[in-house]
Parts: sequence; C-alpha cells; structure tokens
Amino acid sequence: MAEDEVPSSQKQHLEIKFKEPPSNRIVGNKQDRQQKSAEEKKTEDDKKVIENKKLKSEIAEREKYARRIFRLIVGWLAFVGLIVVADGVCEPIFGFSFNLSDAVLITLITTTTASVLGLFIVVISYLFHRPSTVSKSNVDG
Repeated sequence: MAEDEVPSSQKQHLEIKFKEPPSNRIVGNKQDRQQKSAEEKKTEDDKKVIENKKLKSEIAEREKYARRIFRLIVGWLAFVGLIVVADGVCEPIFGFSFNLSDAVLITLITTTTASVLGLFIVVISYLFHRPSTVSKSNVDG
C-alpha cells in the first residue's frame, strides 16, 4: 500500500464524519442569531425612545426660551420707545423737563437696535441650529 492511499473503510468513515454537520450546533447558532437579532432590535428601539425624548425636551426648551427672548426684546424696545416719547411730550403735557440731546437719543436708539438684533440672532441661531452638512469632498480638498 502506498503512503497516499487511505484504506476504503477509513475513507468512508472520514467522508461520513465531514459530510454530516452536527445538528445541535446549527440549532444553537440559529438560536444565537435570533437572540442577537432580538437584542439588537430592542437596543435600536431603546435608542429611538431616548432620541424621541431628547427631541421633545429640546422642542420644549426652544419654545420656552423663544418666548422669553421675545418678551425681553419687546420690553427693551418698549422702554426705548417710552424714553423717546417722553423726550418729546413730557414738558408740554406734564410740565417737567425731560430733555435729551439729539446725540444721546441717536446713540440710545442705535445701540439698542444693534443690541436687540444681535441678541435675537445669537439666541435664535443657538436655539434653532442646523447640523452642519459637510461632504467628504469638501473636507478632503
């Protein structure tokens, strides 16, 4: 008998051994895959629930701070308007002098307008920010 030759009885035993996969191993793998799939689905569902809660919270905060900034701006502008009106009508109507120079009024109106618009833009851009959409082609070159 040559060294490469395997007796037919051993050959048949080897073929049977390698041709038949163990059935309990296949079932175990299938169960493991189903269990992993169920766990992954539960994890994804949990992530979605958390993300929804986060988004609802962000929306509530945005509404709250949008109302607050609106009230602040309206109050601020009403105060400046009151000063401008008081400068014009206090002496003739109420009899006491509330006279601001033109330079003071111009400075007050200009700085208040710039402050209100700046505050409004900063707060609104923070509350209603959009995620940046940078494509890879822009980053690479």
